[in-house]
Amino acid sequence: MSLDQRAGDILSRGWNGEHLEPEECIYLLSFREKTPVANLSVSLADRLTHSQSGGVGRITASIDVSTGPCPRECGFCRWSESVCIDRFSYIEDSDLSALCERAGMFSDVTEIRLSAIDGTPIEDLEHFVSVASASSRKGTAIAIDFGDLGPDDCASLRKAGASVAYHSCRIGEGRDTDIKPAVRMSTISNLCDAGFRVAAGTEPIGPESSAKEIVDCFFSTLGTGVRHAEVNPRESVPGTRLGGNGNISPARLAQIRGVLTLASAWNSQSAAGTGLAEPYILGKNVAVAAYDMKDWRAQTEAARRRLFNAGFERILRTDGTAAPLTLSYLRQTGAL
Repeated sequence: MSLDQRAGDILSRGWNGEHLEPEECIYLLSFREKTPVANLSVSLADRLTHSQSGGVGRITASIDVSTGPCPRECGFCRWSESVCIDRFSYIEDSDLSALCERAGMFSDVTEIRLSAIDGTPIEDLEHFVSVASASSRKGTAIAIDFGDLGPDDCASLRKAGASVAYHSCRIGEGRDTDIKPAVRMSTISNLCDAGFRVAAGTEPIGPESSAKEIVDCFFSTLGTGVRHAEVNPRESVPGTRLGGNGNISPARLAQIRGVLTLASAWNSQSAAGTGLAEPYILGKNVAVAAYDMKDWRAQTEAARRRLFNAGFERILRTDGTAAPLTLSYLRQTGAL
């Protein structure tokens, strides 16, 4: 079967670092998953990610610092008040400190992301950032994943020790949520202005998400000062407005991430505190380990294996160097 000529031309231009137009990305996404065009999109993006990262992968530890019902009634979220049965709670300072210390055991967890429920008082989030910053190994970036923030809030979180932020003007914002897109975009701008390295989300992607919705969401932040992007699926949550729509297939998600990786190939970034490069879209080069007091070790070991299985030859360390990611390394760090 021959490859569609127009699709082949667009893919070649993306591979060569040329700017792709939104309508070209929409065209690539008009092909069904696992077709030749889709498969080539995924393959080229994987090769590009390895090339732009120099074969270096890294680990992010994700820690929930507050959990419970969220006052926002987003039509897809497990924390929405209408479906969440948990009580609002905070992580204990001692647990947060212990998790951050354990993340530094082998110096290969280079980022700790603190996630908090929207509505958590800003002074409490500042406190958690301070605890994490004081407890983590030198060179570990503290990231925040929170709701909307004003300029003063961003400045205070930066002063407390956070340097990375994840935020998103989501697909269906203002339709599936009660938050205006302008508010989300304002927060992204505030974070950038405060000196954060911002990763913007193209999410939440469900099986009904159109190519245009996905592409518009992605391009809304590309070239705006945002340093990275993530492409994430929506998890079906029973009882929410979109819960009955199901989940997007892994193959379709990989195709979407592949197309957007090629569309932003011209925008590769340097990794914080290192001379190493990273692709704009954070994909298989970043392994996220979900931390809690019970499973932090197993999560970290699994993250190392994911990077190894994905073909990354080195792993980033907190001192900015990269260690060989070999079977011997996996054995030394308990991952084998």
